[in-house]
Amino acid sequence: MRRIRRQELPPTPVFFHAAQRSVRVNVEAAVIAPLSRHLGLTLGSVVRFHNLPEPGVKKTDRFLTSGVQLTFEGPGTELQGD
Repeated sequence: MRRIRRQELPPTPVFFHAAQRSVRVNVEAAVIAPLSRHLGLTLGSVVRFHNLPEPGVKKTDRFLTSGVQLTFEGPGTELQGD
């Protein structure tokens, strides 16, 4: 059984526009399942919120992402981990 790592990225700054009382928030989270020392699969989620969107656009967007992660190591770039 392989280890699964969870990586949470801090939310991007909240942007305020005082004249319009506009607020925008972006939050991302990802799970990484290592298949080997240099290869892993990722599955993530992104939520974007804007309280004053353009007409016809929803306030909240949600995305699911997936991908392959490659890790390269070279002289002086050894990874330090758990």
